[in-house]
Amino acid sequence: MDLMSNMSERSIKTPETRIRHGRLKMLLIFAVCASPVLLGTLAYWFYRSDSTTNYGSFIEPQRQALGLEAFRGKWVMFTVDAPQCDEFCAKRLYLMRQLRLTQGKDKDRIERVLLLSEPGKAAFSTSGVESLEKVHEGMHQVYLTPDQRAQLLGTAAQAITTGKPPDKSIYLVDPLGHLMMRFPEDPDPSRMKKDLSKLLKWSRVG
Repeated sequence: MDLMSNMSERSIKTPETRIRHGRLKMLLIFAVCASPVLLGTLAYWFYRSDSTTNYGSFIEPQRQALGLEAFRGKWVMFTVDAPQCDEFCAKRLYLMRQLRLTQGKDKDRIERVLLLSEPGKAAFSTSGVESLEKVHEGMHQVYLTPDQRAQLLGTAAQAITTGKPPDKSIYLVDPLGHLMMRFPEDPDPSRMKKDLSKLLKWSRVG
């Protein structure tokens, strides 16, 4: 009788025991669900620390992409130019569009931004071509003041306000809002694609 009583007492879970077991199950479920994100994030930062494998130049010191907070959670390619988009501007916008399309199912993780050096609505300077909005549907136009651009690009405000031509590189912002990478002004598209593909593959962020 005492043996049966002891077995019954052991089989009965107290409220505290049930709570502990419930918490343990929740932690296990969270660990299983979060592991791909954590591993992907670690892999992304490992790639970022290995500067010998990339084509673009990592931005150091790391800083927030001020003025582009609206795109947090996405990868962002942007370039700076005047509203009157000349041939070189059009070439960079085309490259950004094609790079995004080459990422296949991951293309929706990427946003494109034309950062305007002057207020206004961007348009192609060459007459007789389709509108910029039609050719580059889905691309965003953002104007930042000279001081804001100086903060974003890490350049002296004086250099921007004294008529110096804007840096016409293509930049990459990560989903955490960090200005991450800069590509040359006349980049190699295949090498840019390789960098972008690796980052999207290794990162579960964005």
